Amino acid sequence: MNHSIKLDIDRCTGCTACVKVCPTEAIRVNRSKAVIYGDRCIDCGRCVLTCPNHAFSVKSDSMDQLKNYKYNIAVPDTVFYGQFKNLYDMNIVNEGLIALGFDDVYPAAVGAELLADHILKNPDAVFEEDVVRLITECPAVARLVAMEYQDLIPNLVGSLCAFEMTAVYARQQAAEKTGLKPEEIGIGLISPCPAKNSRVREPLGLEKQVVDYALAINDVYVRLLSPMKEVVDPADRIRSGQLGLSWGRSGGISDMLGNRDALAVFGDQNVQRILSETEDEKLTEAELVECWICTQGCFGGCLTVENPFTAKLHMRRLTEGLEKQKLEMPEDLKPRVPWDYELEEIDTEIADSIAQALQLEAAAERIYKTLPKFDCGNCGAPSCRAFSRDVSEGFADENDCIFNIIRIMRGGMSVENEKDELVPPPFRKPLK
Repeated sequence: MNHSIKLDIDRCTGCTACVKVCPTEAIRVNRSKAVIYGDRCIDCGRCVLTCPNHAFSVKSDSMDQLKNYKYNIAVPDTVFYGQFKNLYDMNIVNEGLIALGFDDVYPAAVGAELLADHILKNPDAVFEEDVVRLITECPAVARLVAMEYQDLIPNLVGSLCAFEMTAVYARQQAAEKTGLKPEEIGIGLISPCPAKNSRVREPLGLEKQVVDYALAINDVYVRLLSPMKEVVDPADRIRSGQLGLSWGRSGGISDMLGNRDALAVFGDQNVQRILSETEDEKLTEAELVECWICTQGCFGGCLTVENPFTAKLHMRRLTEGLEKQKLEMPEDLKPRVPWDYELEEIDTEIADSIAQALQLEAAAERIYKTLPKFDCGNCGAPSCRAFSRDVSEGFADENDCIFNIIRIMRGGMSVENEKDELVPPPFRKPLK
C-alpha cells in the first residue's frame, strides 16, 4: 500500500513516543531510529500528533494538481469549515477556494446526505435483526477491521465515504454543466488526515478511484486566510443541510440515520475495545456502531488546525440556521456510483500454515513468561507481549530486553532477586 505517513530519519531520536501510541503496533525503534511496518500501518496519524521531534509527516498533493485538469472542483471535508474562528458564513470559505483556482465547490456534506438518503430508503438491505452493524467515515477504522477484526467485515454498512459520493455527484453535475469529459474534471479532497489521503490514491472496497487528488486542510487553510478577506457578497455553494454538515463528527452519522439504537465511539483504544466486544458477540444492546479512530471524529485529524472541541462549537454555530436536510439520491446517479465491494482481508501473518502459526504463538508465549512484563519500551517494541512475538518471528533477539541483559550480567539471577541498583528506578521493589 502507498501510505501517506512519512518518516524523516534525520529528525528521529528513537524516543519511542510513537511506539507507545500506535494502535496497531506498527512501529518499532531499532538502533535509535523508528521503523514503520507498512503492512500494519492504518495511516491514523497518531504518530504525527505525538512525535516531539516532528519526525513524522503526511504526504499530500499540492495545488499544482489543478493545472492537470480543465475544470477543478474542491470537496472540503465536513470538518473544514469549523477550522475558522469568527466565521459567520461558510460561503466565505467557498469563495476563497474559488479565488485559489477552483471552478466550483461541493462540500463532502453533499455526499453524506445522498448516502443517508439511500440507506434510509433501503433499510432492509442494510439492517438485519440481531446483527450489530458497523458504520464509519474513517478509512483507518475500515483498514483496522480488514486487518484485525476480519469476522466483522460483513457487518460494515458499505465502504463508500461521503467525500467519494460527493465526487461522483459533483463530476456528473459538472460534466452536464460544462460539456467536458469526466476525465477532464479534477476532484480535489481537502483532507483532515493521512487515512483519507491514502484512500484517495487506493480506495478500499471500491471498483475504481473517484477522487483525483488530496490537499491537506492545514495547507489550504493558510492559503485561504488572505483571499477570504476580500470576499464581499458570496454565492451560496453549501448545497446541503445541517445533518450533512455534521457527518464528520462523532455521532453525526447516527443522527442522520434516525431512530436506531446507535452507539458512537471515538478514540483508537475505545474503538478497538468495542470491535472486540462486537466480534465476541458481547455487544447486544446496540443495533448500529459508529466508529472513529480520532478524538471527536474527523475534527481530531492530524491535518486539522483548530482544537477539535472548539472546531465542533464553530460548526454548531455555523449550521444553526440551516434546514435539516436538502438532498435525495437521484435515480440517474445510482448507476454511476462504484457501489461497494466487500473489503478484502489484510494479511499480516508471516506464517505459511496454521501449524507454523501455532508454533510461533507457542514460542512467543514461552518467551513472554520469561519477561518482566513492565512494558517499558526499552527494547523498541510497544509491550512485552509484542516483543515476545518479534522474537518468535525472528525480528528481535531475547537479549534486546534490558532486563535479560542485566540477568546475564548477574549470572542468571531472576528478576525477583535482582538488586535495586541494577534496575531502573520506576521498576525497583517498593520499600517495606
